[in-house]
Amino acid sequence: TNALSNKGWALNNLERYNEAITWYDKALEVDPNHLITLNDKGLALDNLGKHNEAIVWLDKALDIEPNYTNALSNKGWALNNLERYNEAITWYDKALGVDPTHLSALTGKGLALDNLGKHNEAITWYDKALEVDPIDLSALNNKGVALNDLGKHNEALFWVDKALEVDHMDQYVLDEKGRTLVELGKHNEAITWYDKALGVDPTHLSALTGKGLALDNLGKHNEAITWYDKALETYYKTK
Repeated sequence: TNALSNKGWALNNLERYNEAITWYDKALEVDPNHLITLNDKGLALDNLGKHNEAIVWLDKALDIEPNYTNALSNKGWALNNLERYNEAITWYDKALGVDPTHLSALTGKGLALDNLGKHNEAITWYDKALEVDPIDLSALNNKGVALNDLGKHNEALFWVDKALEVDHMDQYVLDEKGRTLVELGKHNEAITWYDKALGVDPTHLSALTGKGLALDNLGKHNEAITWYDKALETYYKTK
């Protein structure tokens, strides 16, 4: 079972989620109650956008071990992805009740609070995550996002730059730097960072829209429309 499950996890780390699930299923044929495999299958489904299906498999793991922190936290993430933020917080809290230093639950709770518009509370939880791991990419960048949402753009830039020190190629961090620079009125600089994000993923919706906005703010309206059109094309392809 371990070899089958471990192959699935390796494929999961390569973002080859459908292949990962094939190997998790092989492992579950051998041992249908293998806790880690049930959790990891749920995580792979969540990464594929199949959030309700993910919860079914995470619940199977939690039926066997109700205090399994990874499954508790991953259920929170699936609910977060379904925009059921208050429910997500309930499950993050269950994970943190077992392990108050569970990094994924700390950052997840921060994100859920952020999505509920509770930006100051969110920052408190990102800070708790950064006490556990000072270079956690998600906590660093999401703290920048929350500060931007509070209108504290210079502070946001500080934390986004810290995230870039950890991973200078992460498309979400690159995009957030673009957004921060737009908020600071530095539109030409912003475009440079949106282009970096689009170099990693040419379909990054927020970067396409952000580049359009920056061009619009520079008075380059025809160019802006081109990028808004790219954003709309991308958006409708995913629907």
